[in-house]
Amino acid sequence: MEHGVNVSLPYDERAAEMKCQELAKQPYFDPEMVVGRPWRVYYSWNMKFETKCLDMYFKQATPAIIRRIYNDMLEYLIEQPTWGAASLLVAMGHNRKELLLFDDQGPAGRFVGVPDVMRDGNISPIKNSVPLLKFQMKLIENGRFLVTQDCQVGIGELSVRLEDEPTRAEILSVAKSLGHIFGDGSEACVQDFVKSDNILA
Repeated sequence: MEHGVNVSLPYDERAAEMKCQELAKQPYFDPEMVVGRPWRVYYSWNMKFETKCLDMYFKQATPAIIRRIYNDMLEYLIEQPTWGAASLLVAMGHNRKELLLFDDQGPAGRFVGVPDVMRDGNISPIKNSVPLLKFQMKLIENGRFLVTQDCQVGIGELSVRLEDEPTRAEILSVAKSLGHIFGDGSEACVQDFVKSDNILA
């Protein structure tokens, strides 16, 4: 979900939305199953991480969190979400970039997102310039793997709990099972497999 690591552009928003619709078939997503322990991206589509590791931390969107991001972003958004529908906060990467997720209409795991760009000192947006983001998420393999698809830019990510230590073969097998939706992608955080002796020389 962090758009800044070798994105494969140009992208087709209609194609990205179609991938979200495909992913949403037989939807399965439970917020209680993603909060707490961090998730690490081990495979991606339309973005190459290679040796870079991206960790995601989910927590429940408390009234204090919603109020903070509301105060940060209210005047910068092109359109307003239904603030009372906020359900999850995602913090990503070493800088803990934040994204507030709102339950959207449609299947389970469909979200609208507000990025708290004001918390990133490198970005100075103008008023009424920041669009809402759209995502589809799905838990697979009994909740062991989390698939996240950006429905506008087309970036997809396959994540596992940080301490789970999946093998390279497991990651590639799950990625292959999603190939009919996403096509070919690339591995991420590859040094984790080296450290755990799960990669073949």
